[in-house]
Amino acid sequence: MKRGIRLHNQILLIFPILVPIIAGILVSVLKLEDRGKRQAFVGAAVINSMVLTVVVLQTCQGQTLTLFSVTPGFTFALGVDSLSVVFGMLVSILWVF
Repeated sequence: MKRGIRLHNQILLIFPILVPIIAGILVSVLKLEDRGKRQAFVGAAVINSMVLTVVVLQTCQGQTLTLFSVTPGFTFALGVDSLSVVFGMLVSILWVF
């Protein structure tokens, strides 16, 4: 059971990257002509991204998600350590303002 929870948390690491990308694609695809609707959509996407980033940083402490390996000693991975928590919280909160 713990392995399933850990895998779920590891996959959760990719969402703060995917959500803004998907929101940006949706803004261009939906072609929101009304400025107020477009600003509301972008504002909701930014706040959603901030909340998701804070949740991921709090729940995934010490987790690492290996995306791919180039060689046995060289991997591309996402991880949460103490410095990334400080930086991620600062960036996600300042992005709103």
